[in-house]
Amino acid sequence: MFGHEAGHVKHRHMAYYLAFLTASLVMVSRSGALLQLWAKARWPEAVAALTAGGLETWLALPMTVGLAAYIFGVFGYISRRCERQADIFGCRAASCPDPECAGHDEKTGRVAGGAGLCRNGIATFCGALTRWRS
Repeated sequence: MFGHEAGHVKHRHMAYYLAFLTASLVMVSRSGALLQLWAKARWPEAVAALTAGGLETWLALPMTVGLAAYIFGVFGYISRRCERQADIFGCRAASCPDPECAGHDEKTGRVAGGAGLCRNGIATFCGALTRWRS
């Protein structure tokens, strides 16, 4: 589990998440403002009636739905990719240079930079996930 979390740090996922969410909020808020201008130009009476009746929050509904759909779709895709990358890093952190190894002991060497990947390292990582979920 520690190798997985270290993978997030190593690959700077939190910085990517912050940049993505900031860019998303700027983009969606700008799109919402343009949508409101377009709606006011196309249906000025309807927008005026909504605004005068205290229903101005309805104008934010398309922007809110758009933001939710965008974050669910695009951020979900990016998040899954980052999780897979961190999982592989966790597997490599527990691996040796022999891809066919049957087990590790105190004499088992590790590959510098976590470049190795073996069955035992993968099994160790999967076992940690199984114990964590139980």
